[in-house]
Amino acid sequence: MKKCSILLFLTLSIVYACNKKNHKKEIKSSEFAFISAKAGLNMRQKPKANALKVATVPYRTKVKVMETDKVTVKIGSVSGQWKRINWNNLKGWVFGAYLSKEKIAKLEPSERIFPSTMGGAMAGNKRNYEEAKSFCKRLGKRLPTYKEINAALLKSQQSGGGGTVWTSEETKDGRVRAYSIFIGMHGGGGIEEEDRDKAKPTGVICIKD
Repeated sequence: MKKCSILLFLTLSIVYACNKKNHKKEIKSSEFAFISAKAGLNMRQKPKANALKVATVPYRTKVKVMETDKVTVKIGSVSGQWKRINWNNLKGWVFGAYLSKEKIAKLEPSERIFPSTMGGAMAGNKRNYEEAKSFCKRLGKRLPTYKEINAALLKSQQSGGGGTVWTSEETKDGRVRAYSIFIGMHGGGGIEEEDRDKAKPTGVICIKD
């Protein structure tokens, strides 16, 4: 009888410990979400605001949610739950208030230009084509198409400046389409098309998808 009592006690202790653990975290292995923080969302090693940062996940990125901490916390004026995610072969915790179940709409071209001004993208930021692609990729961005540059130029509020920048459009003869941009002193401007050798240093503008 004594052995049976001990065995029953151990069994109940294990069940209680498991229930207590599951009270805090709920595993969701097939849930996906999108980053809704425009500046990107910090991924941390633990579900705490001051925990070590693992990475910053870019805006609009699709991530897999692996775990949800059931405790609701408040950071600043925003309340939410910490969620453990898998992104780009990295695993960590993000503040769930900045996750969306719906896919985030694309930004307008004028909002996607990087750096923040057209002039800043052309001055002192010249690279050959392969370097330009790698540069944008490291930022989680890409080279723009002609239409995207044109749309951004039309909406730009910057006055004065200009330069030549790469696009993502490669030609059949192994060159790359580039565009010379002029921004007038009172807004507006123009673009001239040019096919450039990939090795020629040219201005770089990176955009977000």
